[in-house]
Amino acid sequence: MLTLLAATSAYVWLFLEVRHTLSEVTNTAEDARFVAARNAHTQTVRRIIRDTEMERAELDSYFLREEDIVTFLGNVEELGIYVGAPITVQSVSAEEAIDTDERIVPLRLVLSSEGALQELFYLLQLLETFPAAVQVQKVQITQDAKDRAWNGTFHITVLRLIRPDVS
Repeated sequence: MLTLLAATSAYVWLFLEVRHTLSEVTNTAEDARFVAARNAHTQTVRRIIRDTEMERAELDSYFLREEDIVTFLGNVEELGIYVGAPITVQSVSAEEAIDTDERIVPLRLVLSSEGALQELFYLLQLLETFPAAVQVQKVQITQDAKDRAWNGTFHITVLRLIRPDVS
């Protein structure tokens, strides 16, 4: 009788140990699947980042960088000279970031120009098609009553890209 009790106890103990071991093996296998899936996702993201590097660089080129603001203003002024209606930058102001990362900051410009009506419309066309993230917000073209000269005021917004600090 004592041997039966000892054998039953040993059987129950072994059964519980095997069940506990199977539970640990199942948990370990589940953890391994999770890590494998996470690694696969990480590899996919890395591949996408690598494969889209040229496209992202091209998109970034449409945004002004901090160091390009003066060059951009010079290029805008050159447009006015090119069409024969010199541009004067009346004001420049930075606005609040438009994205959650605070990396894209609109820069609002007010430009004025004087010239023939055709030159002002051509200037407007060049501003609208400028190879940057430029939006023409408001245009006002008037003719001076005294000397009949045409004056244009252009309110534009250009998007500026703030690079994150990599310290």
